[in-house]
Amino acid sequence: MGILQYDTPSELNYDDRDELTIMTQAHYQRRISKGLSAGISIQLQMLHLVYLRAQRSALNNWNRILRFAPELMITSHGLQMQPRFEVLANYTAYDFEEQSIDVQSFSFRQVSYRDSITLNLGQDYHAHTSIYARYFERGQLSWSSFSETPLSKNYEQFIKILFYTPTLSGLSVGCGVRYYALRQTSVFKTSSIGFSSDGFQQFYGPEIIAELQFTSGSKCTLSGWYERQYLNHIFNRDVPNLSLQALLSF
Repeated sequence: MGILQYDTPSELNYDDRDELTIMTQAHYQRRISKGLSAGISIQLQMLHLVYLRAQRSALNNWNRILRFAPELMITSHGLQMQPRFEVLANYTAYDFEEQSIDVQSFSFRQVSYRDSITLNLGQDYHAHTSIYARYFERGQLSWSSFSETPLSKNYEQFIKILFYTPTLSGLSVGCGVRYYALRQTSVFKTSSIGFSSDGFQQFYGPEIIAELQFTSGSKCTLSGWYERQYLNHIFNRDVPNLSLQALLSF
């Protein structure tokens, strides 16, 4: 729990506010067998924002976030998996919504799945797969009746598969492909001349990565991938990407 008070001497600054933060979390993990462990996390976070000046008081709100995340850790001969599921609900309710037409409470909810899979291919070759998928929706919220009017539904997915060579003098090289897609759908359709957020994005292409591990524990990773991007099934552009990460250990 924490309280933040933001005060300024200026009479023209209307940002003076108090913030109350409450957060609680619980985690439980159990080893079921030699190759299987399971865990679960529950988190509740609440933030109450109160502006002290009348000019901003319409923005006073409560933000409540509830997260529920079970996970597994699976290890067998040549296979490692770490699937994690998550259910998240995020509600923002304005204190004076019924007295003001300028603010509207809203909600955000999602269900996601994340996994990291490593498969030993023999002779020190291995494959690594990263998977991420989520469904999320946004809506208008009425906190007093705890009811919601959905506005948009979205589905996002990402998968990357890399095949790694044996490590030589601390250097390992992997190559493969990646794919990303995002589908956005409005619940209320607009006219042909109106605005609509409906859309479908697709990015895919090859990727190569080089990882250099030092005996000191430091690590340097250089990755590059070439993306072909499509918007609503129409080719948009090709985008090259390069990323360098360094982890120093002292």
